[in-house]
Amino acid sequence: MNEDLKALINYRLQKARETLRDAHLLLEGGGSPESVINRAYYAMFYAVLALLTRIGKGAAKHSGVIALFDRHFVKSGLFPKQMSKAIHRAFEIQKEALEWWGTDGRYQCLVMRSRWVRP
Repeated sequence: MNEDLKALINYRLQKARETLRDAHLLLEGGGSPESVINRAYYAMFYAVLALLTRIGKGAAKHSGVIALFDRHFVKSGLFPKQMSKAIHRAFEIQKEALEWWGTDGRYQCLVMRSRWVRP
C-alpha cells in the first residue's frame, strides 16, 4: 500500500474518532437528538470509508458505501451483523432527521424527538 492511501486511511479514522467525540459531547451537553445522531452516523461512515479504502473499494453514495461494507466485511464474518444493523439504522434515522428540516429553514423535529428520545 502506498503512502497516500495510508494517509487517507489515517485521515478517515481520525475523522471518525473526532466525530464520535463530538457526538459524545453533544449528548452529554444536551445537544439536539438530531445532532447527536448525525455525528454518530458520520463517525461510523468515516470508519467504514477507511475500511473500504484499505481494500481498494469505494462508492459515490452513502447507500453504496454501506452496501460494500455489508458485502466485504459483514457477510465475510469480519464484523457482526449487529454492526450492519447499527449503520443501516443510523443512516435511516439521520436521513429522516434531514427531511424534517423545512424548506423555509424552520426546525421541525418535535415528532422525531418523541419517537427516538426517551425523557
